[in-house]
Amino acid sequence: MTNLSFYVNLSGISSEDGEQCLVTMQDISQLKKAEIEIKISEEKYRTLFESNRDSITIFRLDSDGNPGKFIETNKATTEIFGYSKAEFLTQSIKDIEIVTDKRIETYKFKEKINFETIIKDKEGNQRNVEIEATLISYLDEPAVMYIIRDITERKLSEDKIRKVQENLATILESIPDILFEVGIDGKI
Repeated sequence: MTNLSFYVNLSGISSEDGEQCLVTMQDISQLKKAEIEIKISEEKYRTLFESNRDSITIFRLDSDGNPGKFIETNKATTEIFGYSKAEFLTQSIKDIEIVTDKRIETYKFKEKINFETIIKDKEGNQRNVEIEATLISYLDEPAVMYIIRDITERKLSEDKIRKVQENLATILESIPDILFEVGIDGKI
């Protein structure tokens, strides 16, 4: 059984024959089906956007290619930066990213760039992040989408490993005797 949707318009008409009712009907089944498909599609993409563990933000570019305020963001952004969504949307990239000047120029020439940078959260704490920036059209206006991954812990681990390696090198260099390896067979 097929369900059909109709738009019905009732109009009262006065004539010599008295009061009459004019009824017009228009089949809008295809329109209703398209609306449902759009709603399902929007829900799928909203779920993907909001459930992503990486921060996803979008900001417009002005006519000179300079970044404006953020216009969209997901839940992960509030967790990384400590702002509510409403608070974050009052910020611009210049408010959260420590070094931006050189990168702003690249938005004008490249569609996608990847880089590491330092951002600051609501409390002013600095965090190391990896960003994939993509030029997009958002509501028919030029914009940039940032996918931001917090790599602060990874950077701290890399720094610890580097320090251990430096300490080991210092220890080995400070040993006055010559070190050599002797195999089981007695060969050096």
